Amino acid sequence: MNKKEKHFPFNSCFVFFDIVFEEPEDPATRSFFSEIISSISDIKFSHSGRYMLTRDFLNLKIWDLQMDNKPVETYPIHEYLRSKLCVLYENDCIFDKFECCWSPRDEYVSKKKYNFHFSFFK
Repeated sequence: MNKKEKHFPFNSCFVFFDIVFEEPEDPATRSFFSEIISSISDIKFSHSGRYMLTRDFLNLKIWDLQMDNKPVETYPIHEYLRSKLCVLYENDCIFDKFECCWSPRDEYVSKKKYNFHFSFFK
């Protein structure tokens, strides 16, 4: 290793990013599954670098990197599954991970659903 190279431990790759993007949870809707279904399964940054797209089990959220207190947009994806969380948990389906992505010009966002279905939002 030459004198200009620096080695950083793997866990320091996000040290520069010290903002927490978190939406306050409503205590009235808290359940046994709250932490599981709100866990982020995918994250993508927009091509412009201004926005962040996150995917959890029930929602797709767009965050403005200048505003960390709430998402700019929230798109419900599997809201119809909320009443079936117990069955999904017993079958380990609640741990399924889905991806999300931006269109090349950041005009649309897309996410994958069950049965190989895709949804697009503008």
